[in-house]
Amino acid sequence: MALTTLHIDARYDADFIKSLTSIKGQDPWGAGPGMEAGTQTILFDDAFTDAVVSAINDYDAAWLARIKRSRIEAVAMLRRSAIADTFAFNGMAMKLDPETENALSKAYAALQRQPAGTMIDWEVARGEFMSFDLATIEAISDAAFLHVQACFSNARRLTALIDAAEDIAALDSIAITLDAGWPA
Repeated sequence: MALTTLHIDARYDADFIKSLTSIKGQDPWGAGPGMEAGTQTILFDDAFTDAVVSAINDYDAAWLARIKRSRIEAVAMLRRSAIADTFAFNGMAMKLDPETENALSKAYAALQRQPAGTMIDWEVARGEFMSFDLATIEAISDAAFLHVQACFSNARRLTALIDAAEDIAALDSIAITLDAGWPA
């Protein structure tokens, strides 16, 4: 084994370059300051030279793809939060998690089989209960459905913007609008 070095731009994330190669934990790898300002030196087994050079040449596209995946995951987290934390029915804030969505569906189906006017108790917030009839459960379910769909539609819009970004600057301009468009 022979070690070699390359002097590369300091903007490159050396660990990310390594991840783009088949260099494993036990293989020699190191990074440190370069001899000139704005550079760094990477050290590795010269058997990996082609892979390292290829990773450097493909770095910008790979880094952009990595950032896109990260931003799309951020959108998914924002979507989940918007669904759960921003739902309101007739001005009344209600937690809307998968368990609640499931309970609404079950309550609606069950109330359809009960005598007209049957009321059920519902915890709208921790320790706060209300009684609802079929029409109210139906209205809450419909409002919840529309709320969830609005969240998914916004997530789709933001994901399309992220996918279409051609560079980091374009992604950064989208990042400042990730909080926009969610239902309130």
